[in-house]
Amino acid sequence: MRCVVQGCPGEMEERRIVHTFVRGRQPLVVEDLPALVCNPSYQLPADRVRPPIRDEDRPKNATRDLRKGSVDWYLRQIEGLYQQWFLTDDFANRHIASIEARLIQ
Repeated sequence: MRCVVQGCPGEMEERRIVHTFVRGRQPLVVEDLPALVCNPSYQLPADRVRPPIRDEDRPKNATRDLRKGSVDWYLRQIEGLYQQWFLTDDFANRHIASIEARLIQ
C-alpha cells in the first residue's frame, strides 16, 4: 500500500513498534504494538516498458480521422496512465494500436 502522506513515494508496511507516552506524570511504554509504518527508503520502480504491439493486434479497417497533434495527446495520456500502473500491457497496447490506426496520413 502506498504511503498516505501526499508526495511521499514510500510504501506502507506492517511492523511491530514500541510506543511511549506520559499519562499523568507516569511514563508508559507499550511494546510489540502492531502498526502501519511508512518506509521512505522505498524506491519507485523504473519506467515500465511496454511489449511491442503485434501486427495481428492492429485494427485493419480503422477510420482515419485524427491529426498528429490529437494522436500525440492521446498517446501521452495512455502512456502516463500505463506508467502509473493504472493500465495493463494488453489494454495499453490495444488502445495505442487503435489510436495510431486512426492517424490521417
